[in-house]
Amino acid sequence: MKNGEIGRARNCYERAVDKLADDDEEAEQLFVAFAEFEDKCRETDRARCIYNFALDHIPKGRAEDLYSKFVAFEKQYGDREGIKDVIVGKTQFEIRQLRLNEAQLLLGEAIDRCRKLYEKYLEWSPENCYVWSKFAELERSLYETERARAVFELAIDQPALENNSGEFGDLVHAKLPKKMKKRRQTANEEYIDYLLPFSTA
Repeated sequence: MKNGEIGRARNCYERAVDKLADDDEEAEQLFVAFAEFEDKCRETDRARCIYNFALDHIPKGRAEDLYSKFVAFEKQYGDREGIKDVIVGKTQFEIRQLRLNEAQLLLGEAIDRCRKLYEKYLEWSPENCYVWSKFAELERSLYETERARAVFELAIDQPALENNSGEFGDLVHAKLPKKMKKRRQTANEEYIDYLLPFSTA
């Protein structure tokens, strides 16, 4: 498409947006088409603005396709904050629609994506103490104590960390959950519990 044609097409979309009411049933289709047009023109910032504008103006119950397209767009072009905002918005949409299984799937996908990003980064830069600790904090925040412990143990075993292993090892050991055997009062059975360094016994 030539520059003159792009300008005319953009002008046409803008006029259609001005004429169409937000609650019009075709508004979602128009906004999706407009955003996809800008994406094809490699105008990702414009496309993002269109998606955001549309999500602010179309009733949430009728924006399902719009959310899906925006999630795909942000996964392709977005930064971490943009992706997070879209996934949180889509999850809230699914919860409002009482589709809790879909919301749970979305959150699970987001967590898996975060894990993969940490793993890829650490393959590239295994000596980065800060990223190892942030990865473990993510797992801890998800109450995945075993995973957090495994991340810390993997970090300690990194040959690239040998030069600063004293400092990092101290940091890791201070944050590692302590394994404790406990006995239940009601039944005479033992179980394993973890005391986290930031919690009280």
